[in-house]
Amino acid sequence: MNENDFSSYLVNIQKQFFSGVPVTEISLKDICFEITEENEAKLIDGTVNHPIILKYPVKYSYQTIFLKKLLSILESGSTSSEIADTIYEHYVRVLNSKSDVYYKHYYLNHNDIITLEENPNLISDGTTGLCTWQASLHLAEWCIQNNHLFDSKNIFELGSGVGLLGIVLSKKTTAKEIWLSDCHSQVLNKLCKNIKLNTTDYKIIDEIDLEQFDLLKSGRTLLKAVSDGVEGQKTFGVKLFDWVDVSTPGLFSDLFCDYVLAADVVYDSSVFEHLLRNAETLKSFLKTIEQTESLHYRKLDCVKPKVLFWNQDTPIELYAVYSRRRIFIDYGVPRNDTKRNYYGGHLI
Repeated sequence: MNENDFSSYLVNIQKQFFSGVPVTEISLKDICFEITEENEAKLIDGTVNHPIILKYPVKYSYQTIFLKKLLSILESGSTSSEIADTIYEHYVRVLNSKSDVYYKHYYLNHNDIITLEENPNLISDGTTGLCTWQASLHLAEWCIQNNHLFDSKNIFELGSGVGLLGIVLSKKTTAKEIWLSDCHSQVLNKLCKNIKLNTTDYKIIDEIDLEQFDLLKSGRTLLKAVSDGVEGQKTFGVKLFDWVDVSTPGLFSDLFCDYVLAADVVYDSSVFEHLLRNAETLKSFLKTIEQTESLHYRKLDCVKPKVLFWNQDTPIELYAVYSRRRIFIDYGVPRNDTKRNYYGGHLI
């Protein structure tokens, strides 16, 4: 394998490793074929020994499985060079490491990597909002590939979770205002942490102590930051918002939105009636639109990954839903892993 091919493979493996893609889905055999000792070192320094991973570690059990698979391939004789001692040393280091906090990292380019504190479990503390889901990655990629739509626009996201979509928008679009929202205290705590971690070019001008969470009402600004750039001042913030309060008069009287976004928020049918007054699945969601005189929709082509990485086996349907005043885009993501059909989507 020549150096150009190796560099290309390494970037692909980094994207997967950083974001915690299951090790069984990472093709290490190709990069390990006739690998040199020098490139072994590059592979280790680009994954488990990368400065970002050392400071903000992905789950140590995940790193252990990754190194175990790598050693298994190398020990099988796929390379003529000796296995570097440093690989075994890092395996022992990782095996004996512990942490209560874990991260995932989303590779935008060599100099721009989004770091998110996430919970390793899909569901914890009664919420699914403490980790990044496939639909969020797809929507983030869609926004990157259609970033011209957001020039100087105001954006509001529902159910922002740990913040991937909003942070991507702040880095890859020229949106004027980006407001993220959620209603779960622990999710909002992580969301605010992640925004501060990834937006060092913004200055925080307002922040609420989440110890007071039980006293706060929907619509309250929890974090507000501004940044002065060549496009003018940009705003990035977080609001507490529970959908059951959607009809509250004056809830967001101070907020004007060009687009409303959401990813993977309709997995629970109990929230549908607050989203579009519908308690069924995606099919019923679309049927409701058909029955609403002021709305109509059309199916759009989904995007292929160019920047972010996600499991392309996840079935996704993308729709544009139009009204006289705004556009609403939703895609259904059936999930069968819990023996129920869940649907996630995004709104614009």
